[in-house]
Amino acid sequence: MKRYFTGILMTMLLFAVISVRAQERVEMTLSELQSYAVKNSFLTKSANLDAESAKYNTESLKAIGLPQINGSIQYNNYIYAPYSIIPAGTFGPSDFRVRFGNPHTLTVGATASQLLFDGTWLVALQASRGYEKLQNQNINKTVIDVKANVTDMYYLALVADENIKILEESKTDLMSLLNQTQGLYDAGFTEVENVEQLQLAVNALNIQISYAQEQKRFVYDMLKFQIGMTLSNELVLKDNLDSFMAASASDLLNTTFSADSDIDVQMASNTLELQHLNLKSKKAAYLPNLGAFINFQTAAYRQEFNMFDPSLPYFYGNLWGLTMNIPILSGGRRKYEVKKVEVEVRRMEEVEALARKTAEIEYRSARSELTNALENYESSKSSMTLAKNILNKSKVKFTEGLGTSFDVTERSTQLVQSQATYIQSMMRVLNARTKLAKSLNQL
Repeated sequence: MKRYFTGILMTMLLFAVISVRAQERVEMTLSELQSYAVKNSFLTKSANLDAESAKYNTESLKAIGLPQINGSIQYNNYIYAPYSIIPAGTFGPSDFRVRFGNPHTLTVGATASQLLFDGTWLVALQASRGYEKLQNQNINKTVIDVKANVTDMYYLALVADENIKILEESKTDLMSLLNQTQGLYDAGFTEVENVEQLQLAVNALNIQISYAQEQKRFVYDMLKFQIGMTLSNELVLKDNLDSFMAASASDLLNTTFSADSDIDVQMASNTLELQHLNLKSKKAAYLPNLGAFINFQTAAYRQEFNMFDPSLPYFYGNLWGLTMNIPILSGGRRKYEVKKVEVEVRRMEEVEALARKTAEIEYRSARSELTNALENYESSKSSMTLAKNILNKSKVKFTEGLGTSFDVTERSTQLVQSQATYIQSMMRVLNARTKLAKSLNQL
């Protein structure tokens, strides 16, 4: 019984430890989150596995050109040995039937071969190295995409925090006015409608705050999902939103764009190179291939199954030779395969040209979007400041008996709307900055 309760206690302690570890508090900057995502994200892990597979494919093709050695063992047991016919006149006046061979034979041999020349194999080896390079480029592209996605989600999380902070500040100010108005009403200096009007505005803010908090939870969960972090962990962002908004965008706006630095253009160029190698491989199929081999073997012929009797003889033999395969006629198959790949080469040339144009258009769009977003941000920031001033004046008038609670709630709603526009303008600036940095390969 004592052991039983001890086991239960140890199990409870183990689950407690696991629960504490599962709810770990993690504080990270944007740079740290990007590094964490590159290491733990499913997308980067998958891209790394593809690159590893491509590397092994190259090594496998290399092995084809190295010496090959194969052994063989063959045992035959003639249940009923076939007859041979000796024509009449050889040993007598009529045909003579005779059996040759032994009922038990064992042949053991080894053959070594070496590929001397095969144009298709040589080109395939080049192509495999190009494919390996393409997979490494795919890793770079995945890393860029992961960093961009994490950056956008990080910004969104910071903006979600800022949104809640602004709404809470508005609610605090409005609650203070509501409490003052409630006191005036209790003292008989104002009407109940003024209290109800302010309470209505507070209720509306509570709904918005609740919705903003739900959005924040969703954004944080998505951010943890993107970087491959356990969802039960508490993620704390160490960067400040103001530092990102205060950062100058002039470096990005003044950077010269080059399509060659775009990862999609690089991958399209490499794919075009692979198609040229594919065309070269199809043309190499017209060439002969040459190989050499050497064979060693020993054989035992027995009337009974005594193959491993060392006193009985084994018969040895070996040979070497060259083998050449010469393509002569394929019914036009090789010709049309070449034509087909030539079409794919032309198609890939168009794809590469399109990739260059697309990269330039995306850069121009991102640059224009950032410039416009910065202008809108300054305007929305100014509008929010004006809305605050207007609301404060309405509060003063209301407390002095020169205004109504309806004016205050209307100005409060106006401020909340201007704050929402301000939040959206910040998000536009941050997203546009990420987009432009991605176009310039500066994430």
